[in-house]
Amino acid sequence: SDVYKRQARTLDEILRRAMGSRFDRIKILPPLSPPKYHELLQVSDVQLDPFPFSGANSTYDAFSFSLPVVTLEGNFQRSRFTSACYRAMDLEDWVATSPEDYVERAVRWGQERDLREENRRVLHERTPILFEDAETIREWEEYVIERVARRSSGPAGSL
Repeated sequence: SDVYKRQARTLDEILRRAMGSRFDRIKILPPLSPPKYHELLQVSDVQLDPFPFSGANSTYDAFSFSLPVVTLEGNFQRSRFTSACYRAMDLEDWVATSPEDYVERAVRWGQERDLREENRRVLHERTPILFEDAETIREWEEYVIERVARRSSGPAGSL
């Protein structure tokens, strides 16, 4: 789409200015179909959480393939989603503590095969905490039922 092309050009320009001659290491992909995106996750070594924002769907996508996500928690909710997932899995020590730590983890997790395999094994064991949490499902059910009931009895657009 035209919007994607404009955004990609802007990102390309920003990265080119920031990285100089190292820009050739970056590959900006066009939007991918879900099967192609899943293929990419399966062959990736590590996923980088974009700072100062945090993945949401992309974090769950990565975790569904036991793909570690390097994240740096910020001050606002928008930068805390992945770290909240790590906390829920009792992996809080996987959250970078500074921009330098973020870079160090990204490089180390990407280069050290044994560490990468261990991280994947741990994620495979612990992601059911995120994906199979019946309590969270019940809370969402209650929320949706309450909102639908409120909408049915209230003025239009009250959701």
